[in-house]
Amino acid sequence: MKKQPRLPIALGLVAAAVAIGAWLAEPERGRQALTSGTAGHAGGPMSSGPPSQHTGAAPLSVAAPPAGSQAAAALQQQPQAALRALKRCYYADSCGFPETDSRSAHFAAAHAIAAQLRALPREGGGNTAELGALAREFLAFPDGHVQEAALRLAAGLPPDAATVAATIAALADNHDAPLFRIALPILEQWQKLGLDAGLDSMLGATLRTGGLFAAQTVAEQLTPFVNEANWARYQALAAEMPEGARRQALQQSLREYQLRRSGG
Repeated sequence: MKKQPRLPIALGLVAAAVAIGAWLAEPERGRQALTSGTAGHAGGPMSSGPPSQHTGAAPLSVAAPPAGSQAAAALQQQPQAALRALKRCYYADSCGFPETDSRSAHFAAAHAIAAQLRALPREGGGNTAELGALAREFLAFPDGHVQEAALRLAAGLPPDAATVAATIAALADNHDAPLFRIALPILEQWQKLGLDAGLDSMLGATLRTGGLFAAQTVAEQLTPFVNEANWARYQALAAEMPEGARRQALQQSLREYQLRRSGG
C-alpha cells in the first residue's frame, strides 16, 4: 500500500501551492524573467545571466511540488533555510515543480522564493544583520517578484549604505517599471538620511538609456531627487530628448522642483 504523507506536510504543501497560484494569477506587470529558451528547460540549467523582459504570457497554473522533491523538502524548513534551498535548486533547475510548459517550473520556483521572503520575521522578530544580508542577496536575483519582496524586506529594516547600494545596483539597467514605482519612494526616504551614493547616476542613466516604461516612471517621479547640484544636468538631458512623453514628464518634474524651491 502506498504510504500517505503526514497531515502537516500535506497541508503545508497545499498552502504553498495556493500562495504560489494566487501570486501567479496577478495581472502581468512587466515583470522580469529569464529568457524562455533557458527558463525551466528540462535539458539544462537555468541561465544566471541578465534577465529579459516578461513577455506577458497567460498566468500559469501551479501545483505543489511532488513529495520527495527538493522544493517540497525546502518548504518544510524555516524561511531562511528554505530560501537557501530554493535558490540552490532554482539555479540547478532541480526544484521539482511541475513543468506544464517551458517556463512554469522556473516561475513557480521564483514565486516560492518571493513567498519565503515575505514570510521572514519583521520588526524585531529576526536578526537584523541576517535579514539585511538576505535582502541584499535577493535584490540581485533575476526575477522582478523576488526583487520586490527583497526590497520590501529591506525597507522595513534599519537603513544602511550596503543595502542602499544593493538596491541601486538592482535598478541599474532594470526595465521593470513596477519595481521602480515601489523603489523610488523608499530611495527618497533613504536619501533624506544621506544614503544616496550612486543614486543620481542610476536615475540619469535610466532616463537616458533605460527601458521605455522604467524611464517614464523615473521621469514622472524625479522631483524629490532634484537639487541644486543636479538640476542643470537634468535640464540638459531633457533638452537632448526627442519630443514625447518621457521628455514632457521630465520637464514637468523639473518645473515642480523650481516651484517648490521658490515656495510656490
